[in-house]
Amino acid sequence: MRGMFRIYTCPSCGALAYTRVESEEETSQCGLCRTPVLHQPGMLYAVTTQEAEKLVSDLVHASQIESGVKARSTRGVGVRRRVLGIVESLVLENKGRPVEIERFMRECIDASIKPMRGLHFLNILEEEGFIVRQGEAITMDKGGGIG
Repeated sequence: MRGMFRIYTCPSCGALAYTRVESEEETSQCGLCRTPVLHQPGMLYAVTTQEAEKLVSDLVHASQIESGVKARSTRGVGVRRRVLGIVESLVLENKGRPVEIERFMRECIDASIKPMRGLHFLNILEEEGFIVRQGEAITMDKGGGIG
C-alpha cells in the first residue's frame, strides 16, 4: 500500500508504531491509546507500509540493542494466543508486575508479529478480560489465560 505513513512513538503510552496520514500537518491517533499524535521535528515518514514496518522494526531493534534485550521466537501458534503468551511471559519475567506497552511491542516484532496486528489482538484480549491495561502498562487479569 502506498501513501504517507508517519512513524511515531506515542507521547502518552510510548507505543512505537506507524499510521497513514495525508500530510505531515495532519493530526493522527495512537493505534493503542488513541492519543493525538502531531508532527514533530525529526519524525520519520514512509511511502509504503513495508517501508513503515521496516522503520518501526529497525527502531525497536535499535532500542533493544541499547537495552540488551534478546529475541525469542514462537512462530506457528495463532496470533491471538502468541500475543497472550507474550504478555504472560513478560508479566512473569517482571515478577507479576505490569509491563510497559513499549516492551510488549518490541516482543511482538521479535516474534514476527506486525506492530498494528499485535495492538489489535492486545485490544481484543483486553475486551475479553484476559489482560488489564493500567495506564501505559499491561498485566494479566487475575483469572487470565486461554484454556
